[in-house]
Amino acid sequence: MRKILFLIIIASTFCLYSQTITKITIRGNKKITSDAVKAKLVEKEGAQFNEDFIRRDIDNIFSLGFFDNVDVYENTDNGCELIFEVKEKPIISSIVFEGNSEIDSDDLKKQIDIKSYTVLNISEIKKAKTKLLKYYEEKGFYLASIKEDIRSAPKDVEAETKEDYLELAFKISENSKIKVDKITILGNKNLPDEELRAIVETKEKGTFSWFSGSGNYRESIVDIDRERIGYYYTTKGFPHIQVFGPITQVTADKKWIYLTYTVEEGDKYDFGEMNVKTGDVIFSDEELKDAMKIQDGDLYNSTMVREQIITYQNMYGDKGYAFTNVVPVPTYHEDTKKVDILFEVDKGRKVYFGKFKIIGNDKTRDKVIRRELRVYEGELYNNSRKELSREKIMALGFFDDITFNQYVPKGPDAKPDTVDIDIHVKEKASTGQFMISAGYSTYEGFITMLQVQENNFLGRGQSVTLRANLSKVAKLYDLSFYDPYFLDSNWGWGFDIFRESRDANGFTTYRTGFDTRFSYPLTDFTRGYLTYKLEYDTTTRLSTLNG
Repeated sequence: MRKILFLIIIASTFCLYSQTITKITIRGNKKITSDAVKAKLVEKEGAQFNEDFIRRDIDNIFSLGFFDNVDVYENTDNGCELIFEVKEKPIISSIVFEGNSEIDSDDLKKQIDIKSYTVLNISEIKKAKTKLLKYYEEKGFYLASIKEDIRSAPKDVEAETKEDYLELAFKISENSKIKVDKITILGNKNLPDEELRAIVETKEKGTFSWFSGSGNYRESIVDIDRERIGYYYTTKGFPHIQVFGPITQVTADKKWIYLTYTVEEGDKYDFGEMNVKTGDVIFSDEELKDAMKIQDGDLYNSTMVREQIITYQNMYGDKGYAFTNVVPVPTYHEDTKKVDILFEVDKGRKVYFGKFKIIGNDKTRDKVIRRELRVYEGELYNNSRKELSREKIMALGFFDDITFNQYVPKGPDAKPDTVDIDIHVKEKASTGQFMISAGYSTYEGFITMLQVQENNFLGRGQSVTLRANLSKVAKLYDLSFYDPYFLDSNWGWGFDIFRESRDANGFTTYRTGFDTRFSYPLTDFTRGYLTYKLEYDTTTRLSTLNG
């Protein structure tokens, strides 16, 4: 830093005399263009020199993240020429993992954000090491350790200056997986240890732990298990439950760990009086009371409270109120050990459906998804039909997950009384099947069965199946097609074409034919079918076939 300040003083002495910067030159940059560096400078050619701007320019160049050092000096041969001499940070040419035998290097590489041929950044390397340790912990290697090694790039790396390219190595000591020897729960008077151990994800070691993976210790999971124990208690009548821990104790050989949770159960409660406060006339008191599923005298259960909230939200959601907020306000009676709950309902404003956007369907066409929707753009918001739409899309069998994300649109053209919905779908890796099987019988000999089926043909939601059964006495070929929304109508249409031959008792029987079928939806998840089949059979003596 002293060198930089000294050079600034020299430059300022000359440039204050000349007043104007005649030229700015960037030197030492190989991978970053001079224009990219100049774009960050406050000082400009033709502008009046300012010493404070020079200091800011040095900070701005460092902020690019590509340089280890920046020097500034002037050239007296060209008036007030400022020269910024930079030294670029090295590039990571490759990333390798050493010492990992239990987890593949490709899996480890997916856990980090650093990529090959990016600028060396020490803070990013530390973040990557933290992520790798976390990943090892999730896999049960609680005692794993990792050291980073930044070294010269391999000889096969092509570079103008060899020292500008480095290799990043993560040296891993996996050590053995630490196992949970015992889980101890203290303070539980009303619920037995076995019942609580059954609801947590972490399990004690067992006879087949080596095969099943049970007994593996994962720090993030044991913390979640503490929450599981607490929630479970709230479903069993204990609203004031508190769970602490776990306290961990590792054996000297670092192979086993003991977990200890402590619970303070509090008193056990039943439900008391249930009431609803709305401040509106959307539903009558009788309708709200009829929708109440919790009865006076039922054992307190937080799940029932949550379900009751959802019930009221759905009721108002079907009337157009997408953002209804229901807050349960409990009153605890220590003498009777009962909980009165007042459900305060704030219905919010009435809204309409805005635009629907489908995201994540790389293969499946938009119309295949949209035709399953039971809500429409521009209509009054309806929560039940929105959920029905999600169920119908899921029933297609093409997706692993479907999420409806609703939000109020923003922008000059946005309407405040509308809700846009992004429909996020996660497509299955495959919607087809390929099956091959073989068998043997004393009559037919070897039997081979082949079937190729695609349930989302070309992303159109159509089903195509090709099947063949082959043996020495029988052969069957079958082609099937079905479109549940033929010509984009509600009518479904499909057909089968088949050809079969079978040898028996000196004769060969041939069956050739087809069938066609129509379907129409009777309910949201039920269709009625009408089928017509045409078949042509012939029989020929085997001796005639053999000449």
